Amino acid sequence: MKNRSAWRPIVAWACLLALIVAAGAIYFYLQGKLHADTMRAWYFTYLGGLIAAAVVFSWFRALAVILLLLATVETGLGMGAGLLYKVGLAPPNALMPDDERVDQPVDWHPLLQVVLKPSVDGQWELGGIHHNKQGLRGPDRTPQSLDGKAVIELFGGSNAYDAYAREDQAWPNLLEKNLGDRYVVLNHAVAGYSSAGHVIQTAFYQTPYGEKPRCAAYSMGWGELMNAHMGALDPGYADYQMPWLVDALYARRLGRQWMSASPVFSTLGRWLADAVDTVRPAPASTHKEPVIGPDLALEAIYARNVRTISAINRERGIKTVWISQPMNAKADPPLWEDVQRLNAVVKREAAKLGDTYIDIPMATFEKSDFKNMIHFVPSGSKKFADLLAPPLGEACR
Repeated sequence: MKNRSAWRPIVAWACLLALIVAAGAIYFYLQGKLHADTMRAWYFTYLGGLIAAAVVFSWFRALAVILLLLATVETGLGMGAGLLYKVGLAPPNALMPDDERVDQPVDWHPLLQVVLKPSVDGQWELGGIHHNKQGLRGPDRTPQSLDGKAVIELFGGSNAYDAYAREDQAWPNLLEKNLGDRYVVLNHAVAGYSSAGHVIQTAFYQTPYGEKPRCAAYSMGWGELMNAHMGALDPGYADYQMPWLVDALYARRLGRQWMSASPVFSTLGRWLADAVDTVRPAPASTHKEPVIGPDLALEAIYARNVRTISAINRERGIKTVWISQPMNAKADPPLWEDVQRLNAVVKREAAKLGDTYIDIPMATFEKSDFKNMIHFVPSGSKKFADLLAPPLGEACR
């Protein structure tokens, strides 16, 4: 070998980079922003793997340098973006992967943009979440299993999907248990859905088993907020929220979950998709946190969607039930005021239409009942199901 010490700079470089990565991981962990089985956890695992591989192959200088260069770029893009966000110079999680579980499998859909992909035995059961053969969250059903039952079709976003709960802890499943053997709750909820998606679901995909439901229940509102203060807002949210779903839930064939741990490959996949994919991404300039304050134009579209959903159900002889959108009110009081305004729109329209509106009081919930702004932990899911079951059972008798 020409240079028996050629490996030493490689190892020194790897050790320095490993210290930086370890420090970043420890920081996020101590901040409560690094959990197992999340995209961020896979990011740090990926960096550690690159560094370890460089050390293992340090005798092969060219390969080791390539691995360390990639690890350095990945570290700089991910952790650098996190640092820039910390000082207010970058949007949240621009390149640093989210501290969120890798999303459940989804497919692109030409109308809804994203639909759930049925789980495969032994695969995709991440976090104990199951998608049945009809692409609904929850256990598999048969048309025969619904005979003689009062079927409740539930529509909503990530709160109704109960993204952080196992099957035995998700509030729609606990709700069905609380309602008793006479009732079946079919959960159509998908993270990120808004009232525009629920209009499409109601019109075309309401009865996956061919059984007319007794009730159609809707828990919505959070999905509307990203459309607030958008200027000339498309009435079907086609200018931002609907195309946003495709990338937010990794529905593209390029740039899916397996690339999410790598800022380099996820960025390359995004560029390639932007260049060749017919489904256009949401405009980058609109990627922002919700703007606080009333938006009368949005509320008018929201009210129209409520009336449309109710009219479709009424024509089919199906009762419509509206459920107030829950939120961790103590986490962001001004944002909670916006959610309450949307809840008030639904309550007002429900009264005019003769629909049932169920208001679940958030004062009964503690901050500890939520994982974050909108999603429950198991205690919150159980509390919500316990409070909802009596009025919903009464409405859907």
